[in-house]
Amino acid sequence: MLTQLRSGALEMLGYAGGILDTVVALSSIENVAFAFSTREKALAAMDGELGAVVRKAIVDKGIMVLDKIFENGYREFRRLRTRSATPPTFKVSGCASHRQIAGRQFKSMGASVDADSSNELYTPSQTHIVDGQETGLLLIETQRLYEVQRYCSLSNHMWSGYWNLVNWTSGTHCRRNSKRACTEPEPLRVK
Repeated sequence: MLTQLRSGALEMLGYAGGILDTVVALSSIENVAFAFSTREKALAAMDGELGAVVRKAIVDKGIMVLDKIFENGYREFRRLRTRSATPPTFKVSGCASHRQIAGRQFKSMGASVDADSSNELYTPSQTHIVDGQETGLLLIETQRLYEVQRYCSLSNHMWSGYWNLVNWTSGTHCRRNSKRACTEPEPLRVK
């Protein structure tokens, strides 16, 4: 989908930094293990000075990005059979670059890593090819991984957010006011 955004086929896209790093390497900084002790610190960093550096790197690649990041939340460890403290054989979801970052981190914890895309987690867990995986709680719910993985450790080992990306040069150009509204949002007024 990032290719479609860059070509103009999509005008706007929410994309995780761990996937966006195929184009903007710096965007995967959010995937450094245990970098943010609270979600407030993660959001403050990504909406603040650290995020400004990442946003500049994104803009330098010809992609417009909004000032605020959407929260995807922390990533958690899931296990199939046991509550054991030993590292499982992880199925790490994400793209190639994210797999490299996460894979090195999990290998340093003693886990055996089998990297795959997030839509390929259910069957390997169901058939016991892997005995665990790591991802955010939202993906665990939407892909029904709770059906095949019994235990969840709320480790909060990695924070993840979605960068709001815009292609300004697509076929339907944003009007000047729309562009300003995206980069300088007015406060929400409730009546």
